Amino acid sequence: MGTIRKFLPFIGVAMGAALTLGGCSTGPTAGSPQSAPMSIDAAGETTESTETVDPVDALWSQMDDREKIASVLMLNYPGEDFGAIGDFLAHYHLGGVILMGDNIPEDDDVLAEAISQWQGQTPLNYLIGIDEEGGVVRRLEADDFPAGADLRDADPGEVEAAFSKRADLLNRLGININFGVIADYTDATDSFISDRVLGTTPMFAANNVTAAVKGERGKVLTTLKHFPGHGLTDEDSHLTIPSSPVTEAHWRDGALVPFQAGIQSGAEAVMVGHLLLPAIDDEPASLSPAWYKRLREEDFTGIAVTDDMSMLRDSGLPEYQDPVHNATLAINAGASLVLDIGILGVSPDDFATDLIDGLVEALEAGVLSREALDDAGHRVLQARYALSDDQDTGQERFGANRHRS
Repeated sequence: MGTIRKFLPFIGVAMGAALTLGGCSTGPTAGSPQSAPMSIDAAGETTESTETVDPVDALWSQMDDREKIASVLMLNYPGEDFGAIGDFLAHYHLGGVILMGDNIPEDDDVLAEAISQWQGQTPLNYLIGIDEEGGVVRRLEADDFPAGADLRDADPGEVEAAFSKRADLLNRLGININFGVIADYTDATDSFISDRVLGTTPMFAANNVTAAVKGERGKVLTTLKHFPGHGLTDEDSHLTIPSSPVTEAHWRDGALVPFQAGIQSGAEAVMVGHLLLPAIDDEPASLSPAWYKRLREEDFTGIAVTDDMSMLRDSGLPEYQDPVHNATLAINAGASLVLDIGILGVSPDDFATDLIDGLVEALEAGVLSREALDDAGHRVLQARYALSDDQDTGQERFGANRHRS
């Protein structure tokens, strides 16, 4: 599917880890201001305006509220009806889709062709996400590369090689963002996350996270997970909201270290987990302004994506049963992209309609912050712009296609 070719100026750490990655583009640098068009002055002389237009700002300004809200959502459409998935993306103007196990056909080429068709219908490439850690968490049968427990005692060069091969596979299929680099660490063998970590100490994990980010660079957008650190607890966040009594000083000296390493290495996204550290903040991190603030204080300027929001509902706690309320809290807190695979037994179209309708109402009522939505939308749109081939014509294409359904 080609390499990721454009700069992502506010993706990752102000990153000279630029994605110049598979060659130079003849179009504008992603997100960089472009000169305003030439004009004719009163004397009939041709002059060039000194004004500049940020292409992401220009694209964002063309979107209505419904489109803006949809653009910060990544949802799932179950099954292998790839035409329906393409229609789902186009109809709702979503930021992207996450592929789960039941979306993966036996023939990888079928998936690659489907993704190519989805991308062909949009002015800016959708974010196509997947949880492809390898090992115990993989969606693709072809991913037989080492991961997790196989790598945590390995040389970083082996980690880099494994993640490079994994990223090659994803890139070939057209999957452009991988939720696959575990930046958690633990030495507790009974921990839920134990088989998936890349290190059992902060420094071992940091070295291997750095190698994994390097291996994926230029092939897929890398996501570190699960901030602020799932290794702080042995509980499973798919079943409950895990809690840890860790202090801030302990967190900074331990769980934060691998995330810092991954951010400094240029990871473009960080997944924020449904983790509760009551000595630091009384909200799950995915809904906590304090945790997103800490993440940004690490010079992370990329996409802060929530862990799957259905996990909050699966905790059984009544305060987390409303998808609209959860998404509103997450965006207001600082999430850039809300990931939600939906509700079992509810059609993806009904789920998407209700979620977007509810968020539009929240925005109009002032419950959902427009400032927070603008920030989230710009970060996601920046990534999509940088992933798209036709940057120079993106604004025209967006205007022409924005109401297709």
